[in-house]
Amino acid sequence: MMKYQQFTELYQKGRLSMIVNRSMARKFYTHIPAPLIKKETGESPYFEKLTIWLSYLLSPVTLLASIALGFMTFGCWGFLSLFGSLSIYGLFASASLKSRSRLLDISLLFIVTVMIHIYSDPDHFEMTRFACLFLLSLWCIRFAYWASGYFLKAFVLRNEKAYSYLSKYLVINRLDAE
Repeated sequence: MMKYQQFTELYQKGRLSMIVNRSMARKFYTHIPAPLIKKETGESPYFEKLTIWLSYLLSPVTLLASIALGFMTFGCWGFLSLFGSLSIYGLFASASLKSRSRLLDISLLFIVTVMIHIYSDPDHFEMTRFACLFLLSLWCIRFAYWASGYFLKAFVLRNEKAYSYLSKYLVINRLDAE
């Protein structure tokens, strides 16, 4: 294991890359109690835990709300929205675990959909409301995993004890041949 001082220096100079397993990062913030994190690292990431918990819990709630709204909007065809929504959500959630998945794409799609909802014909509010709720569920699950990785990387970079505690879960690559 590389010493913390050397690690942060090389990382800040752009000579190291750090890959965080997003699933492990999310579990770190949702499963490990704050007092244990404080005991091991000397710091309690309450804001990070709260942010990730809220987005992680809001995602299935908005998914279920969108499915219910799908039945109310589409009637019998709501079964298609049920199976379609669950399939897309499952695929999207699994793709959110990958470090290459970005928050920008779903954020832009969500913003555009909200704008369409705001400026659309009142006769189509139910359809755009369904789309907004469904996209919010996708945005929340992507944000939960993206933020987990982002927060954990920042935690490790600012806290030497966190680096020691979590280094076995990080993939650190040298970008130069030094």
